Amino acid sequence: MTSKLSEIEAEPLELSRAGREVWLAKVPHFVSEAWRSPASGAADVGRLRMVVDPTAEPGTPAAAPQMTVHVTGNEAAAMPREFQLNIHSGFAPMQLFSESTQGQVAVEGRITAKFDMQPRSVDAAYHRLFQDRVIKATSKTRYSQVLDEDRRTGTTIIPINDERAKGLAPLAPGAKKSDTRRARDLSTDDLRDLLFSLFERKQRWTLKDLVAETRQPHSFLKEVLNDVAVYNKRGEFQGSYELKADFKPVEDGQAGPVKQEL
Repeated sequence: MTSKLSEIEAEPLELSRAGREVWLAKVPHFVSEAWRSPASGAADVGRLRMVVDPTAEPGTPAAAPQMTVHVTGNEAAAMPREFQLNIHSGFAPMQLFSESTQGQVAVEGRITAKFDMQPRSVDAAYHRLFQDRVIKATSKTRYSQVLDEDRRTGTTIIPINDERAKGLAPLAPGAKKSDTRRARDLSTDDLRDLLFSLFERKQRWTLKDLVAETRQPHSFLKEVLNDVAVYNKRGEFQGSYELKADFKPVEDGQAGPVKQEL
């Protein structure tokens, strides 16, 4: 019996660029949409700026380059243009593959660094953008559906006479009215953006208050919180969360070491 796999003709794998070093960056959803839009036909979508401290001791955190991305193009007018690249450490080795329209598969290189792309500051334009995204994510499209005769057969409307079922009768002593608010279905990026907005409004939050504001599951909220915030275990602000230093807005005129731009 001939195997089906043996009947498939294997295409040659292009390996000429397999040794090239590649950086992988996770960009916000709205940036990805802008770059994929028909209006973004130009090959130039942004500028990468790398700043290093020549006085820092090699191998220390201070010696790590500070990288920012400036998004260009008319499609970026309604969104933040300045982003910071935060590097990941300890990720599994990966390769980058591509496939042409003719079906040619190639290895484009090996990924040597991974980054998260985060807005450097939260302004009014970013608030409007975030609000539009939350509205789209939480709103349901209304539609009408016509039921045929077969589906209507056997359907009976039963009147409800129980006052408690109508919500008109008083609750029993000690009973609590259930919270009918539906948790919003937010993606990781949406929840991260919402947290940035909340931390701009107030510097520190307790987990209880964040649950009330975001209406997200406990475990999901803590998972995203651990990426962007630190938990104060002791001291004056014990029991509260605040943004990590990497995500706090950079103040104009802030003093720092002499930098050398590459």
